[in-house]
Amino acid sequence: MLRFLISDKKEFFRMLLVRLVTQTMYVCWAFVFQLIINVAQGKQHFDLFLLGSGILVFMIIMDNIGGLDNYFGLMLKLHTAQRLRAALMEQAYHLTSKSYSLSVGELVAKVTKQTDNVVENYYGQLLLLVSYSFQISLAMIATISLNPVITLVIVLLSLPALVFPFLLKKKLTTSSSAVVKQIDRYTSRVTDLLSGLPILKFALAGRAAIKQHQLSNQKLLAKQQVNARWSSFSLGVSMLLSDLTYISTWILGAIMVQQGRMNLGQMVVFSTLSGYLSYPLLEITRIIPLIISGHQAAVKLVEFLQADASIGTVPLLLTDQFLPNKVFKLQSASYEVKQQSILKKINLELKLNKKYLLVGASGSGKTTLTKLLLGEIAPCSGSVDLNRQPVNKLARKDIYQQIGLLLQRGHVFSGTVRENLNLFEDRFSNSELEQAMGHAGLAEWLQQHSLETMVSDQSSLLSGGERQRLALARLFLRNYQFYIFDELTTGLDPRIAASLLHDLFSMKMGFLLITHSFNLEAFQKADQIIVLQHGRISAQGNYQDEKIKLELAKLNF
Repeated sequence: MLRFLISDKKEFFRMLLVRLVTQTMYVCWAFVFQLIINVAQGKQHFDLFLLGSGILVFMIIMDNIGGLDNYFGLMLKLHTAQRLRAALMEQAYHLTSKSYSLSVGELVAKVTKQTDNVVENYYGQLLLLVSYSFQISLAMIATISLNPVITLVIVLLSLPALVFPFLLKKKLTTSSSAVVKQIDRYTSRVTDLLSGLPILKFALAGRAAIKQHQLSNQKLLAKQQVNARWSSFSLGVSMLLSDLTYISTWILGAIMVQQGRMNLGQMVVFSTLSGYLSYPLLEITRIIPLIISGHQAAVKLVEFLQADASIGTVPLLLTDQFLPNKVFKLQSASYEVKQQSILKKINLELKLNKKYLLVGASGSGKTTLTKLLLGEIAPCSGSVDLNRQPVNKLARKDIYQQIGLLLQRGHVFSGTVRENLNLFEDRFSNSELEQAMGHAGLAEWLQQHSLETMVSDQSSLLSGGERQRLALARLFLRNYQFYIFDELTTGLDPRIAASLLHDLFSMKMGFLLITHSFNLEAFQKADQIIVLQHGRISAQGNYQDEKIKLELAKLNF
């Protein structure tokens, strides 16, 4: 994780240099007090006006460098956060469902709350630790120059305050880790509840949902309270030990003055420097629990960033005859999760220029089958091949360039129609965009609007059917060899769904359409109907086959 902090070496070392200069000037400030006292006692002779002017200039320089130090530190944290978020987003798009499985809420938490936690409590506190380390080192050098013995005594007195948090490291780590995990659960739960807000409101289930949130919120608070207790206990004991160290330096200084081994000016500078030792030591004991907490969050992000994103590296071997001749072929393909069988010995061949309907009851394994076809998951036994190559071994890029996927509800991004079609890349000309819109049945809609019309997932400008057609236009632009449509018409008005299916079956390209609803035209035009029951193919053929009709009747089609 440190690579995000130091990746811009020029920025990092510039910050270190300015921070070192800042702490050097702060330590020199202690000797200014000695100079003032010596002048007041007549031990040194300076014109007071010149002395005051010199001190003022020194203060201006010191405080301006201190401000610059603060600015460079803040900018380094901001740039680190930017780099970390960029890496997380890139990893999210590279991972397959086999290598990592996260909800949208959990992904949002990683690039927001968890990143903020890592930046503030890990990177930020590490930078503070660097600053305090500089201050302690410089103050120690200065105090040694005054009296090495007392410096050694101060260091020995400071050790208990510094060591104590490490004695509680296990407790602090455990409680911090528990908070991080509970924040993940809370964020996921809140995202889930808010995503279903309209359903909960209209079902008058708001109170039950609020109770669910309160339960999750209470669990989070309980973990935070435990962590707060251990952190506060650690800080309280460390503060007591630090205060004892600080007052001891004054008492030692007074004894040295009484014995004539130190003058008053030296006592003041020595006590000030001892403060520069004891204060950062106290702060280090405060920030150590924060660093531990931030490190636990950082570990979670490291696990995500190091998750295997390399699944599928073999290039897909293509020929000019890819479309008509190549096939998906499943041979005795089975898949199970936690010893529960999802798909059982599936034998299936899909030609990429044919049109297929996949039907089955909920939980029959339809979605799992599509994940196998796309190589998102690998079969537990058997094989799934495309062009005689294991799909899960193929490079993701090659698969995504050849196979188009449209889920039950095509997402509309907040932006223009052009941006939604281009997916924020300036790849296609106006004529290509308009042609794709027409192909998807949106020519009339486009006449009333334009490519620059602003739309979103909540936009009233698009009906449910038009939203799906816009998603189709997005696919048509990319000239996929084969399409997989996952319950494309679910939730649409029957008339709109029928129109959409009519247009789909008029296409030249092949596809696999998962459906829960019956449309006579679609079932008659399908080259093959595949019926899944309890993870097995119970029937396979065209609509005229008696076995197909029998299995469809069981599904109330």
